[in-house]
Amino acid sequence: MSFSNHLIFSLFCCVIFIKYLNINFNINLLNLIISCLFVSLLPDIDHNNSFIGSKFKYISYYIFKYFGHRNITHSFIFLYLLYIFIFHYKYLYYLNIDISVKYGIIIGYLSHILADMFTIKGVNIFWPLNFNFKFPFIYIKSKKLEYIVCIYLLFISIFWENLICILKILFKNIYII
Repeated sequence: MSFSNHLIFSLFCCVIFIKYLNINFNINLLNLIISCLFVSLLPDIDHNNSFIGSKFKYISYYIFKYFGHRNITHSFIFLYLLYIFIFHYKYLYYLNIDISVKYGIIIGYLSHILADMFTIKGVNIFWPLNFNFKFPFIYIKSKKLEYIVCIYLLFISIFWENLICILKILFKNIYII
């Protein structure tokens, strides 16, 4: 999936997190969205032609050399280690990192993995097992279609309540006839 489509899909995941999960703490939306957008590009550090891989060429080279593309950085193991580091590493506690940034990091990373599951190749989420997981029957084969699907999901997630209200009004009028 392309750079821009990962950003759009991560915005979709942020909207879902904010709107549909009942959060019982105060979230700084700007911190959440910025950290989510930044981290949504991080798993592709294993590919030197990606946006972030081109910025960190040496790290990208060695990750690709030893693990390949869409393996360790796209796995649940790496996501779990990231979660442990962010939420339980005692030295980060003293930095007093905002909870919105922590959740933004996890949402951004997970959104990248989910977005890559829509591609034909899929993602090796159970690394080190050699099994690529992808969503069944949903294969996005072109960058243009990726973009359309991501924009559509973002639009639906933002305007879902309004669309439901409009549909209720339309169906109410249809049933009257």
